[in-house]
Amino acid sequence: MPQTNIAQRKYSEIRKRAFESFVNIRLFHFFIESPAIPEPNIDELIKLSVRKELYDLYARCHQMVSSFPVPNYPHIKIGELDKLYKNWYDKNTQHMSALEKVFQEQHFFSKEEFIKFYGADEIDRSCTYCKVLESEIKELAEHGWIKTKRHLTRGKFMELDRKDPFLPYTNDNIALCCYWCNNAKTDEFSIAEFERIGSAITTIWNERLKKINKPKK
Repeated sequence: MPQTNIAQRKYSEIRKRAFESFVNIRLFHFFIESPAIPEPNIDELIKLSVRKELYDLYARCHQMVSSFPVPNYPHIKIGELDKLYKNWYDKNTQHMSALEKVFQEQHFFSKEEFIKFYGADEIDRSCTYCKVLESEIKELAEHGWIKTKRHLTRGKFMELDRKDPFLPYTNDNIALCCYWCNNAKTDEFSIAEFERIGSAITTIWNERLKKINKPKK
């Protein structure tokens, strides 16, 4: 039976990030919508449907000075949100396991679905944006053409990119992505914009592969 250790590790990593985002965006909704700043219970969080524009506002607030009010919500300042998050988490620690279970069952793809998407350990995955293969990264590293100091912990295997970084991890919003493209794209560039950057990175990989007599497959 094919080994899937890499996929399982990646799944655990993104599920943790996805769950934190799932909770925080819903808390953000409750905290900005009412001047009374309610403290939502678990059931309210689960039932809430989040609008796309709220994701955009949530992301925008992370770029603003803490003394500024949330745009269009003058009753609450950016800096107050972190305190509200912390207070809510402190009061609801005992409920987080139950909330995570509902998140896993109703709002996130299963481990089996992810493993099918990511593939078995022996698969030679490629980056959606620059098309580099994991085998090519290995060849480049062996010949001294991988320069990052983080290669022991990142870069050997494909990572997960959210195509639209302001939306959740869903089956249609994830893409395989190399470490370099993931770092370059961040939350800044759209898919269309990053295609041009990915093409430039492809050119550089090709030049390096030629130097070690390994023309791109």
